[in-house]
Amino acid sequence: MILTIFYPVEQMTRFDEDYYVRTHIPMAKSIWDGLLDYVEMISFSPAEGQMSPYRMITVMRFTSADAFAQAMADPRMAELQQDVAVFTDSQLVAHVGARAAASD
Repeated sequence: MILTIFYPVEQMTRFDEDYYVRTHIPMAKSIWDGLLDYVEMISFSPAEGQMSPYRMITVMRFTSADAFAQAMADPRMAELQQDVAVFTDSQLVAHVGARAAASD
């Protein structure tokens, strides 16, 4: 299972990328230790004349559907969710999906 978290720029006034990378993501990895197979963060900074609708996109691949269910049921999820307010005021958007066929 793949969990993709989008942090939209719309109505966002702050996003502390340093905190996100150095504290929040390691917290998630610690809570979900052994359940995650892969984590990638994609940062979007305003480019000259261009603006992405997202400030950050994070992709987390879990080892299995059962691992994902176990991660979401972990009682420390509340701590992780509360931590979001520390680094952003964005209303995150989460999507859950499965890996499609890999391309060469």
